[in-house]
Amino acid sequence: MMTRSIHHAMVLAEATSSAQLSAFPTRWAWPHGPVLALALVLLATAGCGASLHQVTQPGTSRLELRLVATNEAEGFKVPTWDGKASFVVEKTAALTDRDIERVRLSKLPDGSPAIEIQFDQTASLALEDLTLKNIGRRLCILVGGKAVIAPAIKERVNGGSVTIAGFSEAETTSIYNVIKK
Repeated sequence: MMTRSIHHAMVLAEATSSAQLSAFPTRWAWPHGPVLALALVLLATAGCGASLHQVTQPGTSRLELRLVATNEAEGFKVPTWDGKASFVVEKTAALTDRDIERVRLSKLPDGSPAIEIQFDQTASLALEDLTLKNIGRRLCILVGGKAVIAPAIKERVNGGSVTIAGFSEAETTSIYNVIKK
């Protein structure tokens, strides 16, 4: 098993300010070798409101963004994509696949595969509010009820889209197919 330091990538497009999510603060054992990366593409958005979702078991939506819970009593335990570890996430999803405006396969500048998820205007504002109020906490992205990545929030994200990267071509396609269903 190879241990690699998880890192993040930032991609800024048409943004008025930058925002970051730091990758895992410690080293993470990843048996498949790819290094996970999460890039936030920031787009200027207008609109109002925030997504309100009910308490649901993780996995009831194809894609969910949930804060990592501060203790087990406050959330649900979810496995990682590879099944080797788990996270406890809050009972309410901040964003789900219902908030997606568009999802597509893409390539990063280095040619590695990625998934770009563009949220609608309301969800973009909800993401901005969520990150502003939770700096220092971790935000878990779940696909099919499994944690793909859970970086720490470093600063407010001014709306936009999420890019999931760092997997092989086959794994990226598999994750995409779960989200796109």
